[in-house]
Amino acid sequence: MVSLPDGTMLMNIYGWSEGREYSSYLFRSRDNGVSWGDPSLIAKGYNETALLTLPDGRILALLRDGLGTYRSVSEDGGYTWPKPDEILGRGFHPADAILLKSGAILMTTGHRLEPFGVFAMLSHDGGNSWDVENGLLLDWGSENTDCGYPSSAQLDDGTIVTIYYGVRHRDFPDLERYAICLRYVETIF
Repeated sequence: MVSLPDGTMLMNIYGWSEGREYSSYLFRSRDNGVSWGDPSLIAKGYNETALLTLPDGRILALLRDGLGTYRSVSEDGGYTWPKPDEILGRGFHPADAILLKSGAILMTTGHRLEPFGVFAMLSHDGGNSWDVENGLLLDWGSENTDCGYPSSAQLDDGTIVTIYYGVRHRDFPDLERYAICLRYVETIF
């Protein structure tokens, strides 16, 4: 969920539409989450969408299809969305994004290719382009593709914290399922 400068809360949901194809939607609340409505279609064929309100008021959506991660940016409060562009191909999903104190956007995704874990990279231009080449595999201990769903926050001291889940970590063989909290700083990129 994200909020607009006027206090409107935005929440994405996904579900099946015609032909059992996933679609990603945005719903609005103007009463602090008591009621939700005024839906907008973000994109058909996508799900598990992360939203980020950018400093200029645009809304960045990071969407998952069956393979990778895509982006779309709304310039009208989430009412209309251009066709999503691919950012990362097969095995990188689902995504999360936060705006760092430096102004860069941090995207984290599940890394569902061997080695399995969580991947991170930055955008320095409001999500228009992503520094994939300098992206980092933050953790690679999961034993299979059932991992990811990262969520990140930046602390007051600049430290970034990312938590994600997985199944059977190489360093913790007795745990069937786990959540790992990673701490790092932006300068590692």
